[in-house]
Amino acid sequence: KSVGRSEFRTRKNITEQNSVLLLKQAMIVGFSFSPGGLLLPYHLGALASLSYHGHITPSTPLAGASAGAIAVTSHATGVPPFKALEASIRVSGRCNPLFLARGKLLPSLHNELDSLLGMNAHEILNEREAIVGLAHRELFPENKPILKTHFETRDCLMDAVCKHTFQQTSPFAR
Repeated sequence: KSVGRSEFRTRKNITEQNSVLLLKQAMIVGFSFSPGGLLLPYHLGALASLSYHGHITPSTPLAGASAGAIAVTSHATGVPPFKALEASIRVSGRCNPLFLARGKLLPSLHNELDSLLGMNAHEILNEREAIVGLAHRELFPENKPILKTHFETRDCLMDAVCKHTFQQTSPFAR
């Protein structure tokens, strides 16, 4: 049976529409946030803006290292951006003007995480539709990349954020 020109165009349009739909379904866009303590406020603002404009939803994969790990953890667990920013300012305030933490940074971060994260924060991340990954490079005993995506308890989550922020797997970490 021969196909008329108009029927061919209709079939072609349907096929193209199906192809575009399948391509959109196959494309998963996620966001990764870099290390860099001074970037934390920027990361928080970027997450808030991307969420506000509908680019980050529970089905959007998120990952981060160091400041990025703090940002994605706070965002994915539902901590309001202004509260995370205030916590960041409090942690910075505990350091001297030259940002010499002298052992205060890690305990301060842990205390702020303890006050900000809900008791079920680890469950929120584990049950989230898309992955939340915390990344760092382990230096000792073997130099290798680490991506943590599952958290047994709230304490495990807080420890992972701190580890991925300060890379305590280094034999030189204090």
